[in-house]
Amino acid sequence: MKIQGIYKIVNTVNNKVYIGQSINIERRFREHKRNFKKDLNFPIYNAFKKYEIGNFEFIIIEQVHDVTKLDEREQYWLDYYKSYN
Repeated sequence: MKIQGIYKIVNTVNNKVYIGQSINIERRFREHKRNFKKDLNFPIYNAFKKYEIGNFEFIIIEQVHDVTKLDEREQYWLDYYKSYN
């Protein structure tokens, strides 16, 4: 079953939070875990490499049933966690 909504990835070493959205969160988590092994220069993947993937928690924070609301809800959570970097 696909879960659509907003998720966060928490670095348990420094408590920094990454916020994202997806129409299939479980698939997106798998993609993040797989992509960090590639030579991609994105802050989240660099953090995975620096702190090791085992030091991150993947958490669904809100299911969003209306796909047109994903951007709005993601912005809400970005503001809530002050997760801009």
